[in-house]
Amino acid sequence: MTIVTSGPAMDRATLDQVSFRLNLRTLSNLVMSIPLLGMIACFVTANIFHEDINRTRCPVYNFIPSVSAITGVSPQRYLWRLCMAVHIIPRCLFAVVCYNHWMRQLASVPAARRLLYRRLVRAAFWVHTAELASLAGVTYVSNKENYPVHEKLFSFFLLSCSTYMLLALAVERLAYPHMTAAQRTSARCKVAIVLVYASLLLGLLYYFWKHRFFCEELALSWFSFCEYCICTCIMVFNVLVIRDIPDFCLTVGRPLPVTANGTGAPLKTD
Repeated sequence: MTIVTSGPAMDRATLDQVSFRLNLRTLSNLVMSIPLLGMIACFVTANIFHEDINRTRCPVYNFIPSVSAITGVSPQRYLWRLCMAVHIIPRCLFAVVCYNHWMRQLASVPAARRLLYRRLVRAAFWVHTAELASLAGVTYVSNKENYPVHEKLFSFFLLSCSTYMLLALAVERLAYPHMTAAQRTSARCKVAIVLVYASLLLGLLYYFWKHRFFCEELALSWFSFCEYCICTCIMVFNVLVIRDIPDFCLTVGRPLPVTANGTGAPLKTD
């Protein structure tokens, strides 16, 4: 005779006949490498096959095209959109995983700060979601097709990225009042990335102002250099956030309900 429990225990399951398993950290590395490789491919091919890639309304010399320029011409735009489609979907999964992981750390947060902690975690999740939505918007509304909308989406993307980084640092600070050596190292790296990101963002705004209002020579090139470095900082920061999460796996298999004996196997009785 086989007895299987019902009720809440049925919602918890182990897996049998596992067909696929991928470490979440490995998936994160793969997902974050996609836009980096796509950006490099677009940069190289756009400079080779588009002689006017550095041409703007300002008749001055520039040698580094912006990210929007190399991903707004054809056929590079199609490669970039494909890369971002493959990139953004797993990022939504990472956002949910981070949210659930941080919520599980609530017990380690001092009671007086738990309400603040919950609000910060929720804010981080929604800001991260807004970041992904604006990233999709920047990708699929190119500067060649609709520059005013593209510019506003890009500004919102940078703002949401900045806000998410600060919220993530605040959440981790509250979640781990007594950090391990590895957590302290990771926290220092993330703080360093945020400081570099902030410096690059100031440079980006400064050179954009120089290019837009004064058409200064090489201003667009320095703007583009800051832009590429900012994109790299965002990718590295998100990889570090995932690496701080316990060693989870994305697994595909046949679910087995938890039984009365607390295992995935049926409970045998005579």
